[in-house]
Amino acid sequence: MRRTALVAALLTLALAGCGGDDTASPTAPSATSAAEPSRAAVPVQAAFAGEGPQVVLVQVASSGACRLEQVRYALEESPEQVSVQVTAAEPAQPCTGEPELGNLEVTLEEPLSARGLVDGSTEDVLQVATGDAPGPAVPMIQAERE
Repeated sequence: MRRTALVAALLTLALAGCGGDDTASPTAPSATSAAEPSRAAVPVQAAFAGEGPQVVLVQVASSGACRLEQVRYALEESPEQVSVQVTAAEPAQPCTGEPELGNLEVTLEEPLSARGLVDGSTEDVLQVATGDAPGPAVPMIQAERE
């Protein structure tokens, strides 16, 4: 009987310490971020000059046979280089099989010119192929800029 009363008292104290303040802590996820799926970096496989000096096509591959969903890219430009980081929503299940390639069009603020292009997730320097683009066999991916 005493043990039950002691456990009840401890639980009451513990719960009292958890409540009472309706303000959210800075580390608590908000309702909107809880709905946001976790994201993963998608390494850039290749880069091609696009139509116009401010357009670059970056080619990415899925991690398996799963289609890339909710693709986004972040772009950082400096006088010396351009960094592009591609992310996508993590798939709900493991993906196996052959990766699928896709191209996304990235529009720069200034022409690429002599600046280097870097994959922001790996820091690899990318060679930008000029001339023929990868062709119609590789589909275009719709992506939002972050």
